Amino acid sequence: MTADSGRGRFAAAVTFAFLAVAGLGILRHEMWRDEMQAWMLAADSRSPAELLHNMRYEGHPALWHLLVFAISRFTRRPEAMQLLHLLVAAASVWLFARFAPFSARARALFAFGYFPLYEYGIISRNYALGVLLVLAFCAVRSARPRAWLAQGAILAALTQTNPYAWILSAVLATMAVFDGLRDAEARRAAASRPWQPVLAAALFAAAGGAAVLQMLPPADGGYAVGWRSWWDANGAVTVLATVAHADLPLPDVGSFAAWNTSLLWRLGYGPMAAVGVALIAAAAASLRRTPGALFLYLSGTAAYLAFTYCKYFGQLRHHGHHFLLLVACLWLAWGKGGSDRGREALLTGLLLVHLAAGAVLYSLDLGLPFSASKAAAEVLRANGLAAAPIAATQDNLVSPVSGYLGRPLYFLESRNLGRFILWNKQRLERLSAEETCNRLREWLARTGGATVLMSTRPPPTCGPELDMALVAEVPQGMAPRERYWVLVVRELAAGHQASAAPSLTSTAPCVAASSRPPRRRPPSPALASGNGG
Repeated sequence: MTADSGRGRFAAAVTFAFLAVAGLGILRHEMWRDEMQAWMLAADSRSPAELLHNMRYEGHPALWHLLVFAISRFTRRPEAMQLLHLLVAAASVWLFARFAPFSARARALFAFGYFPLYEYGIISRNYALGVLLVLAFCAVRSARPRAWLAQGAILAALTQTNPYAWILSAVLATMAVFDGLRDAEARRAAASRPWQPVLAAALFAAAGGAAVLQMLPPADGGYAVGWRSWWDANGAVTVLATVAHADLPLPDVGSFAAWNTSLLWRLGYGPMAAVGVALIAAAAASLRRTPGALFLYLSGTAAYLAFTYCKYFGQLRHHGHHFLLLVACLWLAWGKGGSDRGREALLTGLLLVHLAAGAVLYSLDLGLPFSASKAAAEVLRANGLAAAPIAATQDNLVSPVSGYLGRPLYFLESRNLGRFILWNKQRLERLSAEETCNRLREWLARTGGATVLMSTRPPPTCGPELDMALVAEVPQGMAPRERYWVLVVRELAAGHQASAAPSLTSTAPCVAASSRPPRRRPPSPALASGNGG
């Protein structure tokens, strides 16, 4: 058996194992609000143009949403998006196992690490597409460094996935130019057929520019607007800590919620930032004899830190691009000077930590509800309320229930009947008790005096004219703040007595909720507000 066929067999074995493990995880994973938002945007748009219009507040380019739009033409089941995501994640695993220059052990560990298996595998977001395209670029550039058109096309597609991948596409393109200018053979090849690098550059620039136009918020945008342009030493220290968060993503299982946490946060931001600086220094040392890869790593790290400081702090899924950048740099530096053995040791050590982190979160997701939204939809169906008028508050937290019901809700924050959230200034992030009651009365006037109310906090008492009967309380799962109170609200005639109903302050049983045991706990500390990005 040749080495090439042996790699093919190994890649197939690793990919099939990944499909089995990740497939089981996806079957047991309830989608939370950020996953469902993409599905509902795509499924409720009648054309790609309408999808782009509906996405104008998302802050993301449209490639993932366009793929989801395509499959939503054939099915109304949101689980189809999870299947698509599984295939994208499996393609990344196959590419790495087949073409990455590292040992078989490292290539297998990568597949079952925290990011490929869990954060970018089981949780269905556009970040998996970015991983796939970065690995595809590394594979093509390592095998065919003069294949400018192929590299340009991959980087153009990469700009269309998410803001963090856009940053990585820019530094990868800059590295390619940097390497080309230093290499006399590359300069001669480019001079012999100049139209190829020129066309590749034009394709990349056009796609990158189009992505920027999609990511810029409209004038009435209400999410992640503005930049921090002043110096904040404490903020800078916290931002440096995100490198350690990405490279050593050990969850804090003793905290309120293990997902999006870090055991290293217990050290404090200062020590964690020092760990981040040490990791940057170790990576730079391993790349010091490969100027192109070193340039890529340092410039990419600086760009991510600047974006995190100036624009959006983010969560572990965002910080994870530090690790993806490191993997790409180690791959592109392989065999070009310096110690490949040292690079292998660095990567393997980090991958062992990622394996442990992935196993913890994967196991928790198997045994616990990730989102309470699916259980809340089951409550409505079991009580014959799935087709009734439904008012919802707080809109972005209740919206995934709409995805599982396959029907719109009336969002009190925006006074809109719909499924996905428009992150504009029309909606109020949090309604006061008085405003919640006023908007609920407005909705009751449109529904004949009766509605279901879904709330993420105990609803206010709106006066004796409203009979508010608690149907169920659905406890929070792993996704923060997705905890639901389900009530039937009726407008009473003057002098009419309210019907006997459970007290809103009592704990009602979760009727027909998920059979998986819920875990009650306070909401996790939020690292960032808004839709989570």
